[in-house]
Amino acid sequence: MDQEAAGLEQLRRMRVDHVGSLLRPEALKEAFRACGRGELAREALAEAQDAAIAEVIARQEAIGLPVVSDGEYRRLNWQVSFSEVEGWDLWTGSWKGFLAHPDLLLPGERPNARGEDAVVSFRTPATSRLALKHNFPLDEYRYAASLARRPVKAMLMGPDRVAQMCDIDRSRPAYADSDAFLADVVAIQRRMVGELTEAGCRYVQLDEPSYTGYVDPQTLARLAARGEDPLANLERAVAADNAVIEGLGARAVTALHVCRGNRASMWHREGSYDAIAERLFGGLRFDRLLLEYDSERAGGFEP
Repeated sequence: MDQEAAGLEQLRRMRVDHVGSLLRPEALKEAFRACGRGELAREALAEAQDAAIAEVIARQEAIGLPVVSDGEYRRLNWQVSFSEVEGWDLWTGSWKGFLAHPDLLLPGERPNARGEDAVVSFRTPATSRLALKHNFPLDEYRYAASLARRPVKAMLMGPDRVAQMCDIDRSRPAYADSDAFLADVVAIQRRMVGELTEAGCRYVQLDEPSYTGYVDPQTLARLAARGEDPLANLERAVAADNAVIEGLGARAVTALHVCRGNRASMWHREGSYDAIAERLFGGLRFDRLLLEYDSERAGGFEP
């Protein structure tokens, strides 16, 4: 086994990990707010992000973590990993919302709250066929890797979550249905992942909180109201995630993170894995699964 293959195998077998997204220091949060209020230039915000990322990487390495991340400190939210995409106005929309509400909460959202009323859900239409304009996670990776002595993980929003955010009815004539939209999302994310591994990234993680929608009672009710089949959606999601990482085995470790939504410490979804465990855990082809477990809203270890 050559040195690179041995390094990948060591990453696959490591017994400690983290999901990559880390709490922001207060100074960085204030820099975001000041930028939102028009009191700090975007260039100055980038400098604050650089400094915070350098500090958090140093802290992770000092602790001895085998893999590190930039904490997602450049992101308004985790979803902007799939943002600079033609036909998908999430980046512009995110910044507009942030500039109007730089406290990071949208009208109607309540911090530290439980239930559907705690988080404002929205759907974005595709205005044209999707095409990658800029690989945002690649920029994140390159800066973090320039500082780190240990492997750096790259985190991307999974394709099913992107699909769940799309308003297909308002996306015509660009997309006739969700399957066509999802196929383009997968193609773009395969390109993003390919560019990351070409740049030296050896740990790629997809974040898929969408899977908890298939066990959350309120989300299941909304799917039923729209005439959607949760089981069919789940199987389509597993296939899409597997397609994004297909062929990466010799180049990178792959992980999939499932959570129930923790933005601004809010409680978004709940439900144990029981109903989806066989299809989810038996169908995914990732090296590592980073899962919420053993809590009031995630259930026990039985599944």
